[in-house]
Amino acid sequence: MEELLKNDQYRRELINAIAKEIAAALKPPVFDGGRVPITEAAAIMRKNRVAVRKGIESGRLPIGCALDGEKDNNTYYISPKLFYEYTGHIWKGDVYEKQDPCSD
Repeated sequence: MEELLKNDQYRRELINAIAKEIAAALKPPVFDGGRVPITEAAAIMRKNRVAVRKGIESGRLPIGCALDGEKDNNTYYISPKLFYEYTGHIWKGDVYEKQDPCSD
């Protein structure tokens, strides 16, 4: 009986340790409120800038919005949060990092 209690306690401790690790890994990233430049988004997604712009304009690329500008020059906003949700990349100003839940 004592052996069974030790094994049960060990299992509980192991489950709690694993649960804590999973909870820490699942914390959402913090976004600074900036924006992802079109050139960087295109490079990360391996697309050209025109394809990214057209995708945003048409709504097929749900990472931001196009704001009407003067003389057919639109301004584009790519949300770091939406970009992360779509690509898994975290934009941190001038650098990005791939969020990979399977890596150490």
